[in-house]
Amino acid sequence: MALNPRRIIIALFALVLAIGAPLIAIAQSFTPEQRGEIEKIIREYLLRNPELLQEVIGEMDKRQADAAAEKMRAAVAEHREAIFNSKRHVILGNPRGDVTMVEFFDYNCGYCKRAMADMMDLIKNDPKLRIVLKEFPVLGEGSTQAALVAVALHMQDRTAGKKYLDFHQKMYNGRG
Repeated sequence: MALNPRRIIIALFALVLAIGAPLIAIAQSFTPEQRGEIEKIIREYLLRNPELLQEVIGEMDKRQADAAAEKMRAAVAEHREAIFNSKRHVILGNPRGDVTMVEFFDYNCGYCKRAMADMMDLIKNDPKLRIVLKEFPVLGEGSTQAALVAVALHMQDRTAGKKYLDFHQKMYNGRG
């Protein structure tokens, strides 16, 4: 992993805070000469042991990833009913499946388009899978228009989602 100057500054700041925070009261009693000597010792130590910076950055990344994952778990828990049980979304596969996969998609998303075949394979290979499709038109006016048509079709679809799925697949198999 190459050291990024910005990350080094952040790591040094974190290191100084971690080391220095408990010593603030003591540090205030240091003379300017003593402070200079302490800073020199810290600098020399870090220059002799640069792998410490990678370790600090790695720990910081891990903590940030853990915090982000916890934030996502909390958001899913808070919005659980709307995510998994809304009357407005389309359910594919087994409506009473023991595992639910939620797909937020945009008809203009190339990744979503490529994932369609995998999703259909999952439905075919796992009779207990429940898939919830969520219109998420974020890639422009064309996305919004396609989502409106899909939603209107879903509202009129009395075939348990078959017409919607046909439309969904045709949208992904078409160009543009």
